[in-house]
Amino acid sequence: LSLFPVKRLLFLGDLFHSTQNNEWYLFEAWVKKQPYQMVLISGNHDLIPPWKLESLGIEVVSEQQEAGFLFHHFPYQSTKSFLFCGHLHPGVKLTGAGKQQLKLPCFYHTPTQFILPAFGAFTGLHLLKPKATDKVYVSTGKEVIEIVERV
Repeated sequence: LSLFPVKRLLFLGDLFHSTQNNEWYLFEAWVKKQPYQMVLISGNHDLIPPWKLESLGIEVVSEQQEAGFLFHHFPYQSTKSFLFCGHLHPGVKLTGAGKQQLKLPCFYHTPTQFILPAFGAFTGLHLLKPKATDKVYVSTGKEVIEIVERV
């Protein structure tokens, strides 16, 4: 039993960055096993037609407003609601004492929005320069860690 049971899964766009391929069949089999509602907030690279996703029971919308939050694919400069989005593929560069560097995808939190990283292996990173009020989190695969010191 999960501490936070899932009722609905929101994808923030660019679910498939290509036309239908073998990955589609794996995804289709996975979706059919899930007990919760799924919603795709469509992104600029969603090439699979909405009817195909809807045939799996996935609702396709341009944005979702809920409980003071806005879920959208693109970041906005200003919005009345706190925004959850994707699109940018945020990343952070960590530099060690020996000048070694590591670039990692990150969760990027500003006072008005939370930008999720891209979860694909071929998406690339957009390195962001956090302001003092921003928070950056990276994942080790087992835990999420806030990056406090920045270069």
